[in-house]
Amino acid sequence: MLHYREIRPRAPVARFVECFWTLTGLAPASGPPERILPDGCMELVLNCGAPFRRYRTRGAFERQPLRMLVGQMDHSIQIQPTGRVDLLGIRFHPAGARAFLRMPMSELAGHTFALEEVAQSLDRELAAALDGPAASRAARVEALLERRIAPTAMPPDAAIENAVARLMHAGDALTVDSLAADAGISPRQLERRFLDAVGLGPKRLARILRFQRVFRAIESEPAPAASGSASNGYRPNWAAVAVDCGYYDQAHLIRDFHQFAGQTPSVLLSADAELTRIFTRSHRSA
Repeated sequence: MLHYREIRPRAPVARFVECFWTLTGLAPASGPPERILPDGCMELVLNCGAPFRRYRTRGAFERQPLRMLVGQMDHSIQIQPTGRVDLLGIRFHPAGARAFLRMPMSELAGHTFALEEVAQSLDRELAAALDGPAASRAARVEALLERRIAPTAMPPDAAIENAVARLMHAGDALTVDSLAADAGISPRQLERRFLDAVGLGPKRLARILRFQRVFRAIESEPAPAASGSASNGYRPNWAAVAVDCGYYDQAHLIRDFHQFAGQTPSVLLSADAELTRIFTRSHRSA
């Protein structure tokens, strides 16, 4: 059984970080790998337990770093614990990681890195912050990040922050032209600044946010009392879910699932995948 918890950051860190999260417990090391899905956020994952491994292809796995930076994802990855789980995560807002990493976020998109490959001094400081009581790890890491927010740090792109906020609340109904006009820049400039600050263009981010809304829609859809959840045989009304989440039709929704999850919605939801459920937005507070 795994225990997932979110911790809200305080100002000024809250401008950049959606939440800190912890995942602890025991997971079967012999179980199948589970899918982690794109959600529009970059993360730092700090592992104080047994290493995880990532499925590559044809039964091949690779060990994941203990302090890992996860760039913006546009497809799922499959991971598997190897023993005791003890993770602390830093989930950035879509444009939040840029303040702490001195490079365009597009250079990190689609990849995971050992943090020391990307930001050596941040990696050293985080390693030191983890050395202490587990109960106060998140507080020590938050204090570290707060110290790094200074006038000399990379300033946030307020225009892109505002555009991201609009996408989070209004969805993909917004066009690139309207976002650019509201920001007072050209569509080309908007695309370039999104890639730099977020790691994805505005259209791709909007698609991922719409994809994640599907999980919340499923959770809010009442299931027949005799059927229970999707994992017990209940199947949502996919046509209705598609329309509610802004898709043209059910086929459009299924295409996004193939791209972002590598599976159809029914297959994904029927799997007994605890990690997948934990890290979808339906089980997150933001």
